[in-house]
Amino acid sequence: MQIYQALLPSLRLDLLPKSAIDLFVTVLECDGPLDDISSGITAASVALSDAGIQAYGLVIGTCASIVAIDDKQAILFDPTYKEARSAQGSLALACMPAMSSSTNLIFEGIASRDLLKQTVKELQATCAQIHGVAVQALLQSKQQAQHQRS
Repeated sequence: MQIYQALLPSLRLDLLPKSAIDLFVTVLECDGPLDDISSGITAASVALSDAGIQAYGLVIGTCASIVAIDDKQAILFDPTYKEARSAQGSLALACMPAMSSSTNLIFEGIASRDLLKQTVKELQATCAQIHGVAVQALLQSKQQAQHQRS
């Protein structure tokens, strides 16, 4: 449901009346529930784009955990299952960096407002970096497909 909620705002469903899109995400190995959701969001968005489904932009997912280290809260990006279980808080963000907008935000736990704001900003920056890699992969895929047709 979280992948659906993250992707829905990005899709141009008005161009596909009376259509249905089935999307299946297979998780081969789980290293934390938020990691799987974040990776699934990114993979699904790239797959939809590669399939020619029009969207306002790619949706990129990432996550972080807030942990206590020496009586201070710290941010761990892309936490392992063990790190996520011992965290005071967990945060997952899905955003469209090309549109400077967020499509989904999940937060569970306890954190100060300032730390939460900082974490969201850093997750947005991480999404922007991942977005660049995803766009590059899509461009390479398109070039390879055109080369094979030639």
